[in-house]
Amino acid sequence: MEISEFNKIKEKYIHKIPVDVVALAEELGISVYCVPMENEGLSGYISKDADGYYICVNKNHAATRQQFTIAHEIGHFILHKGALDSGKLLPTMYKIGDGITPALARADYNSPVYRAMETEANKFAAELLMPKDEFIKKANECEDLIELAQAFKVSVGAASIRANNLGIEIY
Repeated sequence: MEISEFNKIKEKYIHKIPVDVVALAEELGISVYCVPMENEGLSGYISKDADGYYICVNKNHAATRQQFTIAHEIGHFILHKGALDSGKLLPTMYKIGDGITPALARADYNSPVYRAMETEANKFAAELLMPKDEFIKKANECEDLIELAQAFKVSVGAASIRANNLGIEIY
């Protein structure tokens, strides 16, 4: 999918806060599963099998974390589809029957390329979930950072980083 195609689809979602990332993923042809994961440190991942692309998010994480994770994985789908399809740089997980079975990761988590991809996906997620214009407008309406985070269905930490990156002071 080209960025311009994605931007057309994204426009449908970013003006309704909070962004419905599950509906957005599904419109992009990505199934979303909320499943318990043995590794509590794993927030989620995107992969593909014969049925197509899918995102799995950790059922045991907070809804705000799940929201950011889905947006992050959509970022990988849009920005890093070649790496995702090749399985060379992103972790590869497999869906077996109704269950999700993690395979050995093919990514070198410490490589500069992988870290750059993660940073790009995080930035993408922040911009998708907290669009600049809507975020600035809402920041002027909210009394504090907690209220602002709740409006976008993100964590206080994510809202704080976005506010800081946009030069907004809110506490």
